[in-house]
Amino acid sequence: MFHGVRFRAALIALVLAAPGCATTTTTVESQTAADPNAPLEQSAAQIVILRLKIGADGVVRDAQIVQSAGPEADAAALKAVYRLHFNPAQQDGEPIESTIRFAYTF
Repeated sequence: MFHGVRFRAALIALVLAAPGCATTTTTVESQTAADPNAPLEQSAAQIVILRLKIGADGVVRDAQIVQSAGPEADAAALKAVYRLHFNPAQQDGEPIESTIRFAYTF
C-alpha cells in the first residue's frame, strides 16, 4: 500500500465549529519518497475527504470517509489521520471536543 511510491500529501483541516467555538485552519505538507531528493512524479491528485472527531486533548477519536479516492488511498489516509494531533477547539477558553472536515491529498 503506497510502499516506495512518491506522493505529496497536503493536509487541510477546517473546523466546523459550534457557536462560540474557535475556528482553526491547519495546513501541513509532507513528502515521502524512496529517494527524498528525487522529484515528485506528476500524476493526478487523489483527495480523500474525512470527518474527524477531535477530543478536548487534540487527539483524533474517530475518522470516517466522506469522499473516497479508492481503497488504497482511503486506507492510507485513515492510517495517517490517527497519528495527527490538533489544537482543540475552545469554548469560553476551555478545550472542547469538535468535529472537522479534513482533506488528505495525495
